Amino acid sequence: MRLCLDGRVVEAAAAGLDPEHPETGLIEGVDELIALKAGRARRFDGLETRLRAGANALKLEWSMPATQLQGWIARLAEENALFDGAARIVFGRTPDQKPRLIIATVPRPEVSVVCAAIAADVVRTTPSLTYSPLMGPERSKAAAVLAKFDAEGAIILNAAGRVAGTTTGDVFVLRGGALVTPPASEYPTNSLTRSEVIRLARAEEAPVSLDDLRAATEIAVADGVGLHPVIELDGAPVNGGELGLITSLIAARI
Repeated sequence: MRLCLDGRVVEAAAAGLDPEHPETGLIEGVDELIALKAGRARRFDGLETRLRAGANALKLEWSMPATQLQGWIARLAEENALFDGAARIVFGRTPDQKPRLIIATVPRPEVSVVCAAIAADVVRTTPSLTYSPLMGPERSKAAAVLAKFDAEGAIILNAAGRVAGTTTGDVFVLRGGALVTPPASEYPTNSLTRSEVIRLARAEEAPVSLDDLRAATEIAVADGVGLHPVIELDGAPVNGGELGLITSLIAARI
């Protein structure tokens, strides 16, 4: 598997990197996952802005033009024959305080996911995550919680104990027959697909408590790739461990 490391193409194994976890070795950074269709990045509009804003929050300079980023993604998709996979863009700081940019193409994530709810004191929060999700030492803390439940994703609770979002995007729950997602005031991470899900599902924006989350008949998480139904939360099945009908239909349209 080949990836782009600081502007040059390298073999991931030779560089000691895992394409699916390119953040390894960085002390902090921004992380974005975006879907590929025929080797081209989908929903690319706004991605550069998100990456730049996230980098600014960490006092890193993002200088790669959008056309160059698109070119790298297309080249890696071709070289790795992952035309309908996903692209992972990680920009961060190494332990010796040097900037590092990694672009990798990876298989598209599984349709369904297993999640764990994590308190706000475990994952760093900032006033707004309208930019790419931050990563740092908190990810190792979150990893311990995920390992406890053999979970793949983290649903973050804010300081008030209500659902905020995930480490990479947003949460949607089916409550009273309607799809609901936390409003901006609850600190959602505003994934690239958030507005699309809200439009297609006519989702409501309203606070979601931990009890709401656990009682939801369907749960889904959105990221730059799409919408993923959640089949298990904190070790307990969601919708009997089966894909939810409503969230699956919306996921298919996205």
